[in-house]
Amino acid sequence: MEIRKAARAGAWVVGGLLALAALLYAALLVINWKDEAPSAAAERMVALERGRPAVADEANGFVHALGLAAPEDADPVAFGRERKRWLDTYVAPPGGYGSTEFPTKDADYRASRSLEVAALAKACSEGVECLNALNAKPGVLGQWLAGEQWLLDRYRTMIALSDWRETTPRHISAPLPSYHHPIEMQKLHLLAVREHAIAGEAEVVRDLLERDLVFWRQVLASSDLLISKMIATAAVKRHFVLGNLALRELPADVAADAVPVSWLTPLTANERSMERALAGEWHFGAAAISAALSQEGLGPKPTGIAWLGDRLGRPLLKPQATLNLSAERMARLTEAARAPYPDLREAMSVAHAGVDREASAFRFYNPAGSVLDSIAAGADYSRYIARTSDIEGLRRAAVLTAELRAAGVSASAADEAIKRAGLRDPYSDEPFSWNEAERAVVFEGAEPGDRGRHALLL
Repeated sequence: MEIRKAARAGAWVVGGLLALAALLYAALLVINWKDEAPSAAAERMVALERGRPAVADEANGFVHALGLAAPEDADPVAFGRERKRWLDTYVAPPGGYGSTEFPTKDADYRASRSLEVAALAKACSEGVECLNALNAKPGVLGQWLAGEQWLLDRYRTMIALSDWRETTPRHISAPLPSYHHPIEMQKLHLLAVREHAIAGEAEVVRDLLERDLVFWRQVLASSDLLISKMIATAAVKRHFVLGNLALRELPADVAADAVPVSWLTPLTANERSMERALAGEWHFGAAAISAALSQEGLGPKPTGIAWLGDRLGRPLLKPQATLNLSAERMARLTEAARAPYPDLREAMSVAHAGVDREASAFRFYNPAGSVLDSIAAGADYSRYIARTSDIEGLRRAAVLTAELRAAGVSASAADEAIKRAGLRDPYSDEPFSWNEAERAVVFEGAEPGDRGRHALLL
């Protein structure tokens, strides 16, 4: 008898809880009856993409980058054009996970490299390691040039262009372009420039350096995705490090004449801006929400309890309201990235504090979308902002190193000369550092860790 009473009481408790849950869910449905209109920040994200000018495939560096590693007997522009068209019209296969690769294959030129060439290519991401590798086996660069001259010719055709218009993925399963091939060819291009410097050809050195840096700086200003922004950032930094290795091979009396104009030009607001790249992140988020709601290209549709949870959660996800939250966050980070160099660290700290407060706030309206946005808000964009901003400090340090060399300043006198120099750290306005052991001018950037430290050999 007591068991029956207990069971009846338990049933009432469970029933009451279920009724309460139903009432709460009904209240949430009423609160979440309508989606929001696009906010001003969200409209700005859309306008940024619509405002991009059209670029002919032949003049588009992005198309050339897509086709750079086409088979040797293929037309790289035609190859890149087909890839871009495929990306522009990409549709995720229904019921599957979508494609993660392009339908056409790159030439596997790296498979033909000797172990020595592969080791040199790997070493030449850093100045000291690259110089050591070049000095240890002087003939290897010639092997690399002989084996991949056809790729280098394509790279030099690409960097002669002045436009970059990339495709923003419209589905999360669409593949992203591989920028490994332009990176590899930039290394080879800059090492070939060093060979011209060894031959004393200052004008050739200046012109080849100018072409490379101008191209990557315009990619930096035109990038519509965070990944391409970071690829361009890395390419500009690599340019200064390996370009410095080339300039140090010239005699002091002609070294100053070989410094390109683009080295002397400070980082522009457009090059430094993160707005287009963060807008690309916003569009990718919009594609992710669309895919989640349609389930297209995300594998088998949910069943059982997962299906029920999906059905109950959908009314509590307001797509536009979620995108508005994301757009406000991107706008806050964009504004922080515009801060003057001395104020950048503080601006990023304040922006992220605001992001954290927004992400931790519980909302009865759009609760599912708020949770999704809070997950996205966990990405540390401040590292990327600092990485791009650091280019200006590296540029100044590279120009200063070239000036010291042209003036015949010895390693023993470098420390005092650096302290007197007009080119200084953009964040602190303090002189750059001199590392006696490395015999290098050192810039410590805003990005934390090893990525923020840049050493340029005198």
